[in-house]
This record gives sequence, structure tokens and C-alpha cells, in this order.
Amino acid sequence: METVTINDGQATYKVSENKNSFNTSSDVPTGASGVASARSADFGSAQAGASISADSIVDIGGIQMRVQDAVRAGALAQNPDGSYSDNYKAPQQQTAQQAPPKPNNPLRIETPRTQQQDQIQQQVDQIPAKARLQGDAESQFQEFNASLPGEVVQHAMHVMSSGQDLSDTLVGDLASRLHMEPHELRAKIEPIHEAFAIQAGQEIASYGLDPEAVREWAQENTPDLMKQASFEHFNLRSTDGYNAVAHEYLKQLDKVDPDAILNAELGEGISATIGNRGEILLNTPHGQMSWASAISTGLVNVSAMKR
Repeated sequence: METVTINDGQATYKVSENKNSFNTSSDVPTGASGVASARSADFGSAQAGASISADSIVDIGGIQMRVQDAVRAGALAQNPDGSYSDNYKAPQQQTAQQAPPKPNNPLRIETPRTQQQDQIQQQVDQIPAKARLQGDAESQFQEFNASLPGEVVQHAMHVMSSGQDLSDTLVGDLASRLHMEPHELRAKIEPIHEAFAIQAGQEIASYGLDPEAVREWAQENTPDLMKQASFEHFNLRSTDGYNAVAHEYLKQLDKVDPDAILNAELGEGISATIGNRGEILLNTPHGQMSWASAISTGLVNVSAMKR
């Protein structure tokens, strides 16, 4: 018997001693044109091309079946002209390297919010927009508050509002309460502490003053005032306390940083000059006066300098 085998689109022929055995083997590539071979239902003559009918017998991957059954199974396809074409492709053993790739856009699974997360969001929403910490720091701060007893949080806030860093002992105690490693807790607290410092600096800078210079001066000269402002900031979420700090710094500005006055825009009709004794004097529509007098009369104050 003559058997037709299609390999890579090339037809080859061989003669088999068994004239009644015709196979459509896995060597036939997917989408090959035409069925390689078939036989009649009574296991008689070989069939090919247009002579193949729905009742003809084919061998699909080692399984003998009728053509119509192979069509239903998707192993064969009937062409518009009535002939049949191979759709069968032998299964291959899948290796790790052949594993199908992950989809480019996997489904995103949204986990439900917890009750604590909802409470934290409510607390964040209650903080005035001006007082909220930047980025994720506000949510992290509220989470920190919600995770510890009130007196413990207050103690930690008192330490930080005093300008001190949390000691290793305190961090260890807090971490133990939260079932965390100390270094993990520090990694959470530091962005919160930094966010408070940035917010305080922005408030002081709004008066046209150097935040770092004001902070250093206040910690040395008016530490209680600075502590009070920081306490209100951490606990009452208000930056108004820095107004008093800035005002005290401004009163001493002619001694602390006289160049800042000489280079400042003091308002229409007001200019700064240096007196005979090296003191700062202001030329105003009301005459010349010292810096201290200008502060005491309210000619110059932090509110007027507010940006």
C-alpha cells in the first residue's frame, strides 16, 4: 500500500506491506492541507482526497475513528469543497521552560478594607487640610495612634515634640507592643517625624524666616515656647504655636541676623539702615525708629510678614 506522510509541508511516499493500514499520524502538522490517508469503513481500500467520506476511518494520534467523529472532535476540518484537512497536533510534554507565560495584565484583586482602616480614614478626613501631613504620613500617623494605648502614644508624642529622638529602649517597648522588630518600627516612625518637621518648617518659612535658624535659636533662647508650639503641633494638630516662636525671633532679629532686615522688603515707605552705633534703624513715614520700637508699636510683626 502507498502511504502519504506530510512533514514540514513536504509530501513523501512509502509502500507498506499491510495494504489495509492507513494512518493520519502526529507527523502531520497543524493546518496541513488535506488528510494524509484514510480507509473505507469496511477496512477495505485506501482512500484519499475527494474519495474520503464522513464514514471513512482515520487514525488520529493512535486512535481509530470515523471522519465525522474526528470533525466533531476538532481533529479534522471539512473544507468548502467537501475534502478534509488535518487539525490534529500531537500533545507535547510541557516543561518548566515551556510553561505558558503569565498574562500581561493579570486581574487586580481588591481586598476589602478593614474596620480599622475605615476608622483611620475617618480620622484623617477630620483633620483640616492645612494640618494634614504630606503623602502617606497622615494615614501612618493615625495608624500609629490607633495601634497603641493613648498614654503610650502621648508619651511618644511628648518625646518627639521636645525635639528628641525616641530612645532605643522606648522603640523596643513600642515594637514589642506592636509585635514588630525595633528597626521596622523606626522605619515607620521616621517618615512621620520628618513630615511633622517639614510642616513646622513650612509654617515658619511663611513668615519669611529661615526655619532652621529659628528652630536652633528658639531651642537655645526660648525652649519652653518651642516645646509648647511642638506639643500643640503633635497633639492638637495646630501650627499656630509657631507664630509666637516666630514673633520672639523677629524681636531679636536685629541682633541675630541684621542682614536679614537690611535685605528685607519691609513695606511701602519703610527702609532699613545702620545707625552710628551699628544698630538697625528704620526710616518710616512716622520718622526714624529702632527695630525694637518698630516691633513694639506693631509696625513690623509676623502677621504683616505672613506670606
